Formats: sequence, structure tokens, C-alpha cells
Amino acid sequence: MGFRIAKKAGLNAVLCHDEREVHWNGEALMAHMEKFEPERKASNDEFLKNFSKETGERHKTLPLKTLLQLDNDPTEDRKNMNLYLMNNDINTGEAFAGADASASWWHRNFRMYANIQAKAQPGTKVIAIAGSGDTAILKIQLTTDL
Repeated sequence: MGFRIAKKAGLNAVLCHDEREVHWNGEALMAHMEKFEPERKASNDEFLKNFSKETGERHKTLPLKTLLQLDNDPTEDRKNMNLYLMNNDINTGEAFAGADASASWWHRNFRMYANIQAKAQPGTKVIAIAGSGDTAILKIQLTTDL
């Protein structure tokens, strides 16, 4: 899709802005929940299972245009951000397992934003394509006045 859009837009190049060295780091969070907050982990697991099921059903049944419209809706952006923030408070005051897991997701997106910033100079055409979990944050970053 990105290559087709670039061609139609008359762009000279297609560059990757992804960040592959930094990933969501949730191991300590999951270990803490399993050991000290099993009810919350079970609730979290059920929420993620339902979220994944809903997303899978959409992808099986809806046309691409509709999927893109849904994935770019502000309500969906909030849902995606909440996936990473809903456990932010876990282990607060000790090892901050929840906050560190949340920060790792933002860390990756800050690097992706930096990659876009480095290429998006005045007068250039840029289109950034990313997953809906990433675009929820990238939209905020890209619409912030510098």
C-alpha cells in the first residue's frame, strides 16, 4: 500500500521509519502481576483476548477502506493508548514495572518520530504508515508545534 501511495503522490523515495531495537518491555510487569496481582492479570488477559478477537473479526470481515477509517478514529486511538497505559500504576513505588513497560512503548514511538523528523524537512512530502498502536502516539507527536 505504501509503495502505491508513494508512486501516485510522486514521491522520490520510500524510507522506513520503524524502530526495531526498542520493543515493548513487559516481562517484569507480567511477572509482577502473575505473582502479586493474579486477579488483575486475569482481567487484563481477558481484556486483551477480547480486543484481539474484535480486531481479528474486523480484519476478516471489513474492507480495507473501512478498517483504515476505524483505525484512524480518535476513539480507537484512545483504546490503543489505553492498552499500554492501563497497567501503568502496577508496582508503583518499588520497581515501577507498569510505568517502565508503558515507557518502553513510548520510547519506541519517540525513536520512530525522530526518524520521521529527520526526513520531513520543509517542502518535502511525507506519508508515515504504521500500526494503529503506534499511530495513536505518532499523531500526537506529528501535530505538535515545534
